[in-house]
Amino acid sequence: MRHKFFILAALLSTALLMPSAALVVAADVPNPSSLILSCAKESPYSDSLLDIATALAVDADGNVFVTGYSLIEQRMVETGDDDTADDDTASPADDDAEPEYEYDYDWVTVKWEPEGLKAWANRHTGENGDVLGDDKAWDVAADSDGNSYVTGTAYNAQGDRDIVTVKYDADGGLCWTASFDGPESGFDRGNAVALDDEGNVYVTGLASVFDEQFGVLSQDVATIKYDADGNRLWFALYSFGIMDQGKHIAVDADHNVYVSGLATTFMLTLKYDSEGEFGWVSQYFAAESAAGAAGLAVSAAGDAFVAGGAYRGDQSDFDFAAIKYSAAGKDEWIGLYGGADDSRDVPTALFLDTQDHLYVTGYGGEVNASPDYITIKYDALGQEMWRARYSGPEGADYPMDIALDSANRAVVTGSSLKRYVIAEDFDIATVKYDIAGQAEWTARYDSPDNLVDQGTAVAVDSGDNVLAMGTSVARETGPDFVVVKYTRDGDELWVGRHDGPGEFPPDGSCPVSDDDDDMDDDGDDDDMVDDDDSFIPPADDDDDDDNDDGSRCG
Repeated sequence: MRHKFFILAALLSTALLMPSAALVVAADVPNPSSLILSCAKESPYSDSLLDIATALAVDADGNVFVTGYSLIEQRMVETGDDDTADDDTASPADDDAEPEYEYDYDWVTVKWEPEGLKAWANRHTGENGDVLGDDKAWDVAADSDGNSYVTGTAYNAQGDRDIVTVKYDADGGLCWTASFDGPESGFDRGNAVALDDEGNVYVTGLASVFDEQFGVLSQDVATIKYDADGNRLWFALYSFGIMDQGKHIAVDADHNVYVSGLATTFMLTLKYDSEGEFGWVSQYFAAESAAGAAGLAVSAAGDAFVAGGAYRGDQSDFDFAAIKYSAAGKDEWIGLYGGADDSRDVPTALFLDTQDHLYVTGYGGEVNASPDYITIKYDALGQEMWRARYSGPEGADYPMDIALDSANRAVVTGSSLKRYVIAEDFDIATVKYDIAGQAEWTARYDSPDNLVDQGTAVAVDSGDNVLAMGTSVARETGPDFVVVKYTRDGDELWVGRHDGPGEFPPDGSCPVSDDDDDMDDDGDDDDMVDDDDSFIPPADDDDDDDNDDGSRCG
């Protein structure tokens, strides 16, 4: 499973991209929010104005799973003064003030078959009833049987946000839902999910706790293990400061668990054994990294590889920092890359091959110059083997994820500025390199309306086909999920788009909203698909299909 989440932000505030999707501050990433918002406002016929894809997984058969979140409802906030009459209590500026809104987001998970047909799309909503919620999915994984696993955050009935993990069967039917409420029942979030060879499920993220030293609420790294039926086997909390979180998780052949993330302002790496007992921890203190780890990989020998941005002198000067830890937690080597002094060189993703060669991608450039894709390959001893740069038409290029094909050829995807018109127009740019780091091909996806397209994740299937995923703006539907499938040679095979919990009818008529009767008991809407022949309904919800433990999956 490959994913990239963080770097997808709260829309309407900063940008489409936020710090996994992955671990840089908002000022470091493209910020086309004004265009995103304007396109959304011009989409009165779309059931969901904003659909943000955060993670991607591909199973052994080439099925594609994308998860994220959709804006379900927006309500204007009542100010207590309708301002319809002249009165002494109204502020002179009230008439010119922008209206304030509250927003309701739900999870959305979509499956495409290898040929590009949309098989199903599920919606998951929190338990807070009619109260507007901020339910968002941040990662997805898929197993060899075609089951998919999604984790994120959702409201509980008490109005707090929990770490919620959901398993769907191959037909999109709900297998189980598991919630974890942290010690302080505040804001808890699942950031990453991984699987082992026995069907156990591992999640990491953050949980609210009370910091007795400082007397304030804080966030700890939360790591949870579930069995194949969704029963919680153990959980572990790790505290370094007041702002800690796990962002990536991996499991080795002995079911030891590795987590990387953020410990206040440092890169954090943790190891637990299969029973949840603490093994070791390392914080990279040599240079601060305000965003934490940009990725995590574990070798067959149990060595852990992480990467992140490191300050070289001040907060305007970032370098790549790639680190290898032994199975016992000893740092074996550190690879640093920095462009010119005072340049911002920030890694965003990594991938490890079977020879323990590490591939790191991120963005960087010269001082006062637009950033480019920077991709580096290290050998098993941490020596740089090659370095490649991609500069798009306008020179503002932000890679978000990296994957390898069966011959260890690297594929990178992200966002690349195409042109400046009224606002910035980004494309999803995917670059494939040969084993020597030379570009084999570059493919750019631009939506039919030539608006903003931002790449978030990439994966390679068993046939070496490339799947690039992100969020793409259309005039009629606003930002949508998008998946582009390419052959190993870079030829486009198909494009899949998804617009929220209901689709804009192809004939252009007003959409028909999904009725409540279409919802499963868990709030999942199994009818969120195109009104075309590509819809394959999920399994029936008959109680007779349920296992004794409430799961419909074997």
